[in-house]
Amino acid sequence: MKTSNASLVIDSIQSLKEEIKSRSREIEDTRHLPADIYARLKALGVFYMTVPATLGGGAATASEVVRIIEELSSFDGSTGWNAMIHLTSGVNTGLLPKACLDQLFASTDIPVIAGATAPTGRGREVDGGIEVTGTWAWGSGTHNSDWIAGGTLVLEGEDVPKLSTGEPQVHLMFFSRDQVKLHDNWDAFGMQGTGSGDFSVEAAFVPEGRWMVLGASPALQPGPLYRFPFFSLFAVCVCATALGVARRALDEFVDLAATKVPAWQKDTIANNPVVRTDLARAEAEFLSARHFLYETIEAVWDRVSSGSRPELEDRRLLRLAAVHVAETSVKTVQTLYTAAGGSSVHQSNPLQRCLRDVNIVTQHRMVGAANLEIAGGYKLGDDRNLIMF
Repeated sequence: MKTSNASLVIDSIQSLKEEIKSRSREIEDTRHLPADIYARLKALGVFYMTVPATLGGGAATASEVVRIIEELSSFDGSTGWNAMIHLTSGVNTGLLPKACLDQLFASTDIPVIAGATAPTGRGREVDGGIEVTGTWAWGSGTHNSDWIAGGTLVLEGEDVPKLSTGEPQVHLMFFSRDQVKLHDNWDAFGMQGTGSGDFSVEAAFVPEGRWMVLGASPALQPGPLYRFPFFSLFAVCVCATALGVARRALDEFVDLAATKVPAWQKDTIANNPVVRTDLARAEAEFLSARHFLYETIEAVWDRVSSGSRPELEDRRLLRLAAVHVAETSVKTVQTLYTAAGGSSVHQSNPLQRCLRDVNIVTQHRMVGAANLEIAGGYKLGDDRNLIMF
């Protein structure tokens, strides 16, 4: 199938906005996205926007990918998070060899992919491929995926081959859905509907070529998206979920402030000078962080589109922007949650869900506070530890 272009997809998902918002409690209770919502997002082409045009996908720009995730996250954090996982996983289709693509695309027009890059799988060479056993955490979106990938260290004797950087080679293995066991252990504070439980395989056979090597496999399909630094793209996509959640909180708070009259008061909180000031500061900080993010993405995109390789400084700024967005989004939501008073504690009030969801995002390695030390260190002349940037 051919997907719509990104601007049409961004417009078309608005048709699901009110339904997804109204079903957020159901999504949390189910602990993964309902199949019918997945099917409708899939039909709109959402999950295919990072797949190369040569394979029938949308080949969106990096900014468009982030915008789609932000938009869906403003409807419901878990929905946006699942889209983020499928979109970042889809980027890999631009790096996979033909043998792998032939298998992934054999049973469906365009596959929906999820998985985890952490190298907690162990593989050994067998006749015709590699046999893998392992368990991975954070299996977001696996319930509705056609293929599930897992980072794996393939042993040669007792040793793991190294990249030229000295880092171990991490093979991203692609498992068919029936090879994978999903563990029902996702019981989290926030992002409850992401289905991010563990998944595992036991002596799963992966045929020759149905894998890639993280950080080493070159772009094999045309388009700047597949030459954009992957971990940097992953980071800005992760933070886009926080961006959308914070935007939802801003909208919800404005609606609440117009009608809420606190006990012992005669006027709405919209006319409270402290509330007005807090809202203005929160909005300014939120918009500033958002502008920094998109401006940086566009600058690096222009460099990659011109044929140049992204520099370490590009990767540093992308990660810095991503972490700043995640942290600013948390601050924004916390300010609004507090300003809303007792109303925000009720399950019926979206602000409490926004607070829980946005705080999950900052726990992700790609946007965690530890990245700031690395980014600051590089600014001061230390270029170590930038492998995952």
